[in-house]
Amino acid sequence: MVFTFQPPFSAGLSGYVAEISAAYVCASLGIVPTVRHADYIASWLEVLRSDPRAIVQAAGHASRSADWLLGLLPPELAPAGVGEQIEEDGPENETAPLREAA
Repeated sequence: MVFTFQPPFSAGLSGYVAEISAAYVCASLGIVPTVRHADYIASWLEVLRSDPRAIVQAAGHASRSADWLLGLLPPELAPAGVGEQIEEDGPENETAPLREAA
């Protein structure tokens, strides 16, 4: 079976995307998520293993969602790098700096 982001699978996958988004936001803000977050994400792995593209697509959607949510924060509360445009060309951008969680 191949999973796609078409109904009805997309409706169920939206919860998975939301949970990954929450994990990204928590990590960016230094919030330690509960074990339930990890358990819920892990529960989807068996389903998604049959279509590796679905995992990549879900992670991409989650990343854009987390970026959007973090972009709503006032600048003084936003994590480092949020809202900044990163240019893809040039040696100074070969590796993105990581921010340690508090």
